[in-house]
Amino acid sequence: MAVLLFSTFVAMFTGVFFAVILGAHQDILATIIPKSVSTPIAIAIAGQIGGSSAITAMGVMIAVYWVLFLVSLFYIGWAYEMYVQSV
Repeated sequence: MAVLLFSTFVAMFTGVFFAVILGAHQDILATIIPKSVSTPIAIAIAGQIGGSSAITAMGVMIAVYWVLFLVSLFYIGWAYEMYVQSV
């Protein structure tokens, strides 16, 4: 449980860190913070801290699809290696 909580905070604050480095406005920072939780929770958090709910929802969906894409690439590579070893 502690690892899950820690990784959520790291994911939240790395996005904010890079946004601050790139000079993002405070509204954008409030929109980026909740990107690492589920969409309904992220929308509620963004609304409470002054962020854009629509942009937050898109950020969460992009993050989810990016993770699914990376996992699928890993799985395809792993399956190919297993196939090559079996032949």
